[in-house]
Amino acid sequence: MDITDDIRRRFRAIQQSKDKAALIKYLEELLSKDENSDMLTGFCLWNISDQYAMLRMPKEQYDCHRRFSAFVNKLPAKYKAWCVCDTTQRFTLESGGYGDFWWELYLSAVTSEPDISGIEGAIFEMHRAALSINPAIKIPPKRTAAAAENLRSFLDRSKDSEHIDLYRLVYAALCLRAGIDSEINMADICEKFLPLLSCPDSEQKYLPGEWQHINRCRSDKNKAQVGLNFAINALISIGYDRDAAELYRRALSFGMPKNAYIESRSKITFS
Repeated sequence: MDITDDIRRRFRAIQQSKDKAALIKYLEELLSKDENSDMLTGFCLWNISDQYAMLRMPKEQYDCHRRFSAFVNKLPAKYKAWCVCDTTQRFTLESGGYGDFWWELYLSAVTSEPDISGIEGAIFEMHRAALSINPAIKIPPKRTAAAAENLRSFLDRSKDSEHIDLYRLVYAALCLRAGIDSEINMADICEKFLPLLSCPDSEQKYLPGEWQHINRCRSDKNKAQVGLNFAINALISIGYDRDAAELYRRALSFGMPKNAYIESRSKITFS
């Protein structure tokens, strides 16, 4: 069985109810059916793991992620990025003492990484997740340094990509939070992205966790929103609240939706 529009509708309906236990139950029911496609199996396992991550249930997430990695290891090597492309999943595993497990999966994906053509989006998400910083979780500096080097190498190989500005801006923002010199002028890319916020957006058919969603081609509007959010949050993280507030206000004036997370983190009050 493949991922059908009916499955997507049911998934969205349960997701909107915010009943994570019900969503896990539904996904497990899908997994129990015979002759599921690889895309459906991977989607279900990714999302079960994701629900446990958001519930901050690391043991349950670890058990699911072991199933997920065992499944992915039977697929072509390019799909190894599927297991290590989400920051929340990584942080929850690390918070429960399963960080080594996640980083072993990441190392396996990096060392077996094929030509990035056709999987550029997934490879970017993988390195982005590895370089992300959570102040509540202590990460060995060598891991952060290796992730930064890997993402920088990815930038070099993706220099002709239509997404290169997004990749460079996210890399610069993550390096800023990690205390690493990216040698990239973040402000210049932000200026380039601000006008793109008024562009029309494309409808997203695929759900989070679907391989096609992780590896998707982004619209100009989506690239701008994602990149600017990373930049603003990075500025807040290093204490540059006024710069973050100014960039956020300008982004709002260009059409970016209000972001409750940004506003909750900033010491600046937004009316």
